[in-house]
Formats: sequence, structure tokens, C-alpha cells
Amino acid sequence: MKKTLTMVGLLIFTLGVLIFIFPKNVYAATGANLSASKMTVTTGSTFTVSVNVVDSASWVLHVSADSGLTLQSESSSASLADTSSDTNNTSKTLDTLTYKASKAGKYSISLTGQCVDQDVKSTPIDTSISIIVTDPAPANTNTNTNTNTNKTNTTTNTTPVAPVKSSDATLKSLTTSPSGITPKFSASTLKYALTVDSTVTKVTVTAAVNNSKATYKTTGNTNLQTGTNIIKVVVTAENGTTKTYQITVTKKAPSDIENNIISTTPPINVVDNNITAIPTPKLGLSSLAITEIDELSPAFSTNTYYYIGNLQSWADSVDVTAIANQDGATVEITGNTNLIEGDNLIVVTVKSKDGKETASYNITLNNPIKTDDNVIATSSNTIVGSDNSNTSNFFSMLKDNISMMILAIVAFIIIIVIIIIIIKLAQGGQSDNLDKEEQKDVSSTNSKKGKRHKEKGEE
Repeated sequence: MKKTLTMVGLLIFTLGVLIFIFPKNVYAATGANLSASKMTVTTGSTFTVSVNVVDSASWVLHVSADSGLTLQSESSSASLADTSSDTNNTSKTLDTLTYKASKAGKYSISLTGQCVDQDVKSTPIDTSISIIVTDPAPANTNTNTNTNTNKTNTTTNTTPVAPVKSSDATLKSLTTSPSGITPKFSASTLKYALTVDSTVTKVTVTAAVNNSKATYKTTGNTNLQTGTNIIKVVVTAENGTTKTYQITVTKKAPSDIENNIISTTPPINVVDNNITAIPTPKLGLSSLAITEIDELSPAFSTNTYYYIGNLQSWADSVDVTAIANQDGATVEITGNTNLIEGDNLIVVTVKSKDGKETASYNITLNNPIKTDDNVIATSSNTIVGSDNSNTSNFFSMLKDNISMMILAIVAFIIIIVIIIIIIKLAQGGQSDNLDKEEQKDVSSTNSKKGKRHKEKGEE
């Protein structure tokens, strides 16, 4: 009996240990969502929508709304791409966007893109919220009727209703000369990039408003300087609402041939016959390129930190070449593997030799839809595309859960072994009891036989 109790206690202890060591967090909570200040509004009124990320180290997100809702905040962008300050997972509100309802109906505000956690695992984002827009209550109409024996006087006082002015401050087209803005124009996309040659001093901007009563004004498109220039197209709706479209123009630096300069010596300053070395440049990259695409947009510049790239065909990963502009500095690249369809965020981080300075470059890489004709070469393996675009995600999940599967199998085997031991011990105890009973019976029989012999001897 004591052995049986001991084995039962061992079983309970083993189960407790397994529960304690079992992995508790199997699935990551990385993601993003939208939250609105009001879910039901009236035409002409405004409300705010917050864009939030959960347990994410970096993200590429885009907010879009149906045509009945108009983005109001000039300082807020419908496209959000960034990383956390320390590249670790964070949960926070990225931006708060202000929308204005222009007409009654039910409208959707959508959030798409992807979030990447600190282990460089991507989570596609595709969520939305619904906003109900209703017309305001009609104007009051007061009718007073006075009746006497002679006549009836009826007076109707109606409060005049002012016509509703349009709040549409969007463009239906936007082009430049020289051409080449990226991404492709969309009324809901407010930020674009353009690269021009070193000889260009002016960019001609041609735009068309979506509403005939809206107007627009262009600034910053003349006297372009080498490096980054900002062109703004401010659209003013009939009711005074404004929206700003921004084009970041990168003007290339003149080449040595254009400046008639031939450099054969290290960079130095010569002042009054005194030779001094040029100071160390600001930490960054001296070059940045992706093997699978021809050119980033805008063209690379050490002081430009955000780029856009488009793959011609679907790829699982890309090769990123980045060279630091300081000796001893290190370069770390994340987000260039396990690519998904659509936008992917690649982060290139440069760290100084002493570790006190860092600089981050962000590349939003668009990966086209995967088809049966795609053949992706990664390292020494060649993977032929299939209809199941989630194959890589399946194997990633299988790898994450392999430890849990092994522990479950081990626990099952231990429990079976303990049950078998308990059964064997119980059977052994019953056998011992039977042996003792048999011995008692034999002893009793022998005692009775001895008593009979003794009685016969006395007779």
C-alpha cells in the first residue's frame, strides 16, 4: 500500500513539473489596429482615428478611407513606416488622423501593411472599422394660425437652410516635369518622391482638383538645391478644408567632370599653406543598393533615410549591399528575408566603432503577387513557386511549436510508464495477500490434525 501511494505522489509531482516548464507563450501578439473617437457622426462633422501597433519592432502601414470621408490633418500621413527606438517590440499609438464626413452613409477606414517583431517575424495587417454618417436634423418650421369670426390668418416662418459647401480637398491627378514620382499617384496618398539630375533647377507641377470648386497652390518647386527639396501642393476645398500633397525631390550632386575637378589626393583643406585633414563625416552609409532592383527611389544619398523599391517578380529574400562611411563602423540589415506579398520594411542600422552613434535607413520594398511561374533562389536552395503562398509561414509555425510537441510526447510516455508500474505493484500486493491467506489455512489444518492425533493417543 505504501508503494502505491509513493507512485501516485510521483505521478502528481511529474505532472506539476511538466506544467511549470511547458511553454506558455506559443503565439506572438504582433499586430496593429484602428480606434475611432466616434463610430456615428453627422455630415460636416469631424472625428479622429488612432493607428496603434502591438508588440512590434518595425512596421509599414497604410490607412485608406472610403470617398465619403476626407483626411483633414496636414501633419498626419496616411502612410506610416518606422522602427522602434531600440529595435525591440513596442506597443503604442503611431498617429492620430482627423477625418471629416462629407455625406450620409456607411463607410470603412482600412489599415493594411505589415508589422515585424524583434525576431524579424512578419505579421500581415488587414483590418478596418466602420463609420456611420447621418444627415443633421431638418430645420425647424413654425406655423401659427389665428382664427376669428371674420377671417383666418395663417403665417409660416421657415428658417432658411444655407447650402452645404463641399469639403472635398483631394486631387484627381498629379504629374511633374521632369516626370517619375513614386509611388503611383492616388488621391489618398499624400507623400511622393522624385529624383532629378544636378542640372535641374525647377520642377513643373501639374495638378487637377477632384471638386471643381476647390483650388490648389504649389510651393517649393523652384530654385532647387543639391540634396533634398520639399514641394508642397496645398488643396483648399470650397468650405475651407485643406489637404497637402508633398513631393520630396532629391537633386543629384554635380559630378567631378561637370565641375572640371580631377581628384588624385586624399581630402584635405589648405589654408595659408597649412594642410589639415577634413573632419570625419557624419555617421551613415556611403552606398546602399539591393541586387534584385535597378535603383531605389529617391536615388541614394547619405542624408536621405527613407527609400522605396519595387521588385519585378516575387522573391522570398533580397541581397542588400550597404557600406558605412566611417572606418570601424558596423552595419546590421533586418527585414530582407521571409518577404511577404506587398510592402516589406527593410531596416539598415549603422553603428559607430565606439557604439555611441547609430543611424537607420528604411527601405519600403514592394513584393509582387507570387505566381506558379516564380522561381526563387535563396542561398544554395532553389524553390519553385506553388499555389500555396502560405507554405513558408506553415514551416515557420511548425518550427516554433516543435519544442511543445516534443514535451507533449515525453509527458505522454512518462505517464504511461507510471500507470504500468502502479498496476504491477497493485497486482503484486494482491498476490502477497493470497499467499498469506493460504499459509494461514495450511497452519490451521495442521493444528487440527495434531489435536486429533493427541485425542486418539489418550484413548
